[in-house]
Amino acid sequence: GHSSTIVSFPGDFTILTDPHFSNYAGYVRRNTPSAFGVADLPDVVDCVLISHDHMDHLDYWSILALIESSKVKIWIVPLGIKSWLMDKAGVSPEDIVELEWWEGVRIRKSPKCKDSNENKQRTLLPQVEGLVRAYEMNGKRKCDRE
Repeated sequence: GHSSTIVSFPGDFTILTDPHFSNYAGYVRRNTPSAFGVADLPDVVDCVLISHDHMDHLDYWSILALIESSKVKIWIVPLGIKSWLMDKAGVSPEDIVELEWWEGVRIRKSPKCKDSNENKQRTLLPQVEGLVRAYEMNGKRKCDRE
């Protein structure tokens, strides 16, 4: 997707960031198709990280496709997006972790929310009132030495 990244950690832990597989971000059409889609994802996505609510990072149709696939275990989102996921996309509140700046959550690996400087107001269209986030991953790496 435009802003989508799939990260696979050793030990079968998978994170998907800002899923966007649609041909449009609001009224803007993609120039090239998404590099991958829901069908290309592993059977289990341990968590989806949403950075903020711009249409190229929080895509309604991609979220619905992920929900329909039943691949996502947990959604990690910034303040203000949990209610959008529940109300607009039907995600169960038990499956969503909403974080304030600098809060963290531990799920085998621990993403930590960081303040991001991206301009919040880019369009005249209404947006979810929430924070813009960057995430930091902390994972231990086990090295084998000979």
